[in-house]
Amino acid sequence: MSRITPRRASAFDPRLLVGVGLVLASVAGVVGIVTAADRTVDVYVAARPLSPGDRITAEALAVRSVHLGAVEEHYLLAGSLPDAGMIATRPVAAGEMVPSAATDDASAAEGAVVVATISGALPGAVESGAVVDLWAAPATGAREFGAPAMLVGGATVLQVVEEEGMVAGAAARDVELLVPRDELAAVLAALGNGDALSLVPLAVTAGSAR
Repeated sequence: MSRITPRRASAFDPRLLVGVGLVLASVAGVVGIVTAADRTVDVYVAARPLSPGDRITAEALAVRSVHLGAVEEHYLLAGSLPDAGMIATRPVAAGEMVPSAATDDASAAEGAVVVATISGALPGAVESGAVVDLWAAPATGAREFGAPAMLVGGATVLQVVEEEGMVAGAAARDVELLVPRDELAAVLAALGNGDALSLVPLAVTAGSAR
């Protein structure tokens, strides 16, 4: 009678390989997170306060290394400033990182500053740095106006003129605007004609929501 020799169990357990793989993956993930958290980028910060309409040159900026992570694309990175510089479209405090949304191409400097008298109360979002459309209702007679139409698109508010003794909700407010130079004549004509002017904010800037 032949004798059956039991087969020895394999010394290799596949579960061990799976466990090792999970450990290695976990270690790689932790290393990746630590590396990403430790990564810094050089960004521009304002070396002095910047106001809407200011030309941003290398002299107006300083470089700082910071941890930004996923929001890196929202700020002006060191080395990205064009030779012609840029234009500030909203206020940036000294020492503040410069948001990409607070800048525009230097061609925006081809604009003119005009003070427009705006009829009625201003929307809460109309403040320094806001981008607005300027609308005009042509004067057709004494206190009579035609249908409004957009006069200037994408003007920048430089400041809302505050006068002493002005009552909140006054019937008219003066607003200093940066408008494209080729549209200045139309704005001046509307002002001279006594047209009713209104501002429509294109977006709410930080801190303007009421």
